[in-house]
Parts: sequence; C-alpha cells; structure tokens
Amino acid sequence: MDKLREMHKKALTANIIGKSYTADLTNNKDCNKTEVTYLGVLNAKNKRYKVLTSFFVFGSSCRGSSSIRFYDMKDRYVGEYNVGMPYYLPHQLKQNRLFFPTNEDCNLRKNFSVNLKNGLPKNLYVSCSDGGDVFTFSSY
Repeated sequence: MDKLREMHKKALTANIIGKSYTADLTNNKDCNKTEVTYLGVLNAKNKRYKVLTSFFVFGSSCRGSSSIRFYDMKDRYVGEYNVGMPYYLPHQLKQNRLFFPTNEDCNLRKNFSVNLKNGLPKNLYVSCSDGGDVFTFSSY
C-alpha cells in the first residue's frame, strides 16, 4: 500500500492532467500493472477537489481494486468511490463532469458523463451495458 500511496502523491504533486503512472506491484508478469491517473480539479459547490483514478493490482492472484479518489487542494484525502472494475473508471474530467469511456465491457455508454458541479453525491450511478451500477462515497 505504501507504493500505491507514493503513486497517488506523485500524481497529485505533478498536477499534469491526463498523466498516468504505472507500476508492477505484484512482481508477477501475468498480472496487470497498477495505474494511477490525475484527471484534474473539480469545482463543486464552492469547494475544489483534485481527482485521481486508481487501479490497484495486488497479490499473486492478480486481484484488483478500482476507485475514483478526491483530495483537497492541499493534497489531503477527502474520500472515494470504490467502483470495483477498471471499466467503471472515468477517463476525463471536463467542466466538472466525469466522462466514462465506451469499451468492450460497457459498449452502450457512448458519451456518458456525470455532472458533479453540485458536489460529491452519496451515491454515484455509472451506466454500463448491463444497466450500470451505483457506487457509494466513502472516506476514512
């Protein structure tokens, strides 16, 4: 987890929109690599958040966890939506909207976005080919 936190910190410090950081945290050539991407700054209800996506691959079984993470402007963790699979991660933040790509797993999601200008909702709905899922905001 320390290496993952280091990746998050590196992305937040660099502030390069769209920049991804990858690392092999499993030491298993058959596993996907962990990837953290900086999406930019969200302006929501007089608050500003830095937004990251995080796909963390761990263990010899190559299991993964995906989340949309929010930080204040001093890079302090605010909370996240644990979205499970990486195909539920947005690929862009533009005008306070998270844009989600169409891909093999969610091929009916053309131009789907979620508007966050009114803040971070308790529940976030993301569409997919099977209808979609709802993800709950959490912080620790």
